[in-house]
Parts: sequence; structure tokens; C-alpha cells
Amino acid sequence: MSYDMLAFDLDGTTITNTYQMSPLFVELIKEEKKHHYICIATGRSISDAYRYYRLLELETMMICFNGAFIYNPRTKEVLYSKPLEIAPNLNICKIFLDKKVSNVIENVIISSGAHTYFLNTRNQYLYQMLVDDDLPHTRMTVDEMRGKEIHRIVLSVKDDKKSEVGALLEYLKKDVITDKIEVYPWKSHSEIVDISVGNVDKWNALRKVCEHEGLSTKKIISIGDGVNDINMLQNSLMGICMKNAADNVKRKARYITAEDNNNNGACIALVELLGLSQKLKSEKKLY
Repeated sequence: MSYDMLAFDLDGTTITNTYQMSPLFVELIKEEKKHHYICIATGRSISDAYRYYRLLELETMMICFNGAFIYNPRTKEVLYSKPLEIAPNLNICKIFLDKKVSNVIENVIISSGAHTYFLNTRNQYLYQMLVDDDLPHTRMTVDEMRGKEIHRIVLSVKDDKKSEVGALLEYLKKDVITDKIEVYPWKSHSEIVDISVGNVDKWNALRKVCEHEGLSTKKIISIGDGVNDINMLQNSLMGICMKNAADNVKRKARYITAEDNNNNGACIALVELLGLSQKLKSEKKLY
């Protein structure tokens, strides 16, 4: 099958539930990038997706925050940015330093494009997931946050304050963030609240990348597993949905992998369905 671009999601798709990317998938992508445009399209921030971009040795645009930010980490070019709309005259840092909020939260990490701002280093799991030493990261202060675009807010709540998460979210929605947001759960981490830009779409972001790079939107192969991947899967030349996806996502794809994200599902599908990397297939490294 002839195609111009291979676009893929990360979580639940090309990385395992323990956040590992298969060496076989890495090998396949390193071979395919010689001939095709490879694009990561994820809900993650630049800072927690960059480790995979770096592992794959990519030089292409990366789509983050589900399409709210399109960026090339090599050239530092920003192709598109849609930040959260914050209420006028509010400094987001002051919000999290205010006593009624600071009594509830343990830490806050804010993504502003490729830059990460952190309130402190508490909750090391959260800090290590979202701060990449190879990308700019700064301790959050009122002066630092003044006038900054904000694409994602991830906060951890104190153990004895989890019952107050709902009220905190309502406050942020009502008095702080003035546009639609998306709130994502973290598996096995009920203390973490993940807020990203709403009304964005990975497929629209892919169209922007294609226009910028002179590629055809009719020649995209995409791989995903979530509701946020549906438009991408539906509109691509070939939309590949993971076995581990929910049924409502599977119904929108042209192809469902035989294996899940913990068992090389994406890699096997590309080899079997599209005839990629015959060397890998012939050596039976996938099985």
C-alpha cells in the first residue's frame, strides 16, 4: 500500500501499559522513516512524549495535547498552538498558591508548549513523568507564569484531600478556565487530575502537518486506541485500531490488530497488513 505518512498514538497503542516502546517497533520505524513521514499524535505534552521521539530519532513535527500544539523539537518550529483560555487578569500561579487551593494540592505541573513549569518536586511519579531534562523546565513563580500560553495542567492532590477533587475541578472550570477542557484519568493514580485543551482534534492537526509538509491527506496510515483517535482512524487511508480499544472505537476503524499494545500489536499489524520491513517478518522476530 502506497502512503505518505504514518501517524500513531502512544498510550495504549505503541507503548505498553508500563510505558515501554518495543525495540522491534523502534527498529521498524527507523527503517520506515527513511521513506515516509512519521508523526507522533498524542494527548501527552511535548515533555512526556519527547522520550519516544528521541528514541525513534525523529526529525518531524509532533502533535501533542490531542492536536492543540504542533511542534518540531529539532528545529523548535511551532506550526500550531491553541492554549487554554484563562480568565482575564488571572495569573495561574497565584491560583495554585492561594490557600484554599494549596491546602488541597500536592504539586502542579503546567505545560506551555515545549516548556514545563513545576510548583515543586513532590509526587516524584508525576514529576518524573512530565519533566524531561533535555527540554526546558522551570520552577513555577508568579513572574514566570505571567502571560504564558498554557496547554495542560496536571496536579496531584494530597492523600487526605481526594474527596475535594470534584470541588476543585468545578472551581477551575467556573472561575479560572473559560473554554472547554478535557479531564483525563491516570491509571492507578486517582490522586492525579489531568486537564487539557478541549475542542481539538488529532485529524485536524494531521491535516495541518500535511499542508505544511506538502503531503497528501489521502495517504495517511494511522494507529490509535482511544476516543480521541476516532476522527484520525476514520479519515485516514487506513485506520488501524488496537485490540485493547473500546468497542465504540473499534467500530470506526478499518482494521483491528490481532494483539494488544502489550504484545506488539501495532508492529505486527504494520508488518502483516502493509508488508513493511520484510526483514523483520522473515526472521520471525515478532513471534
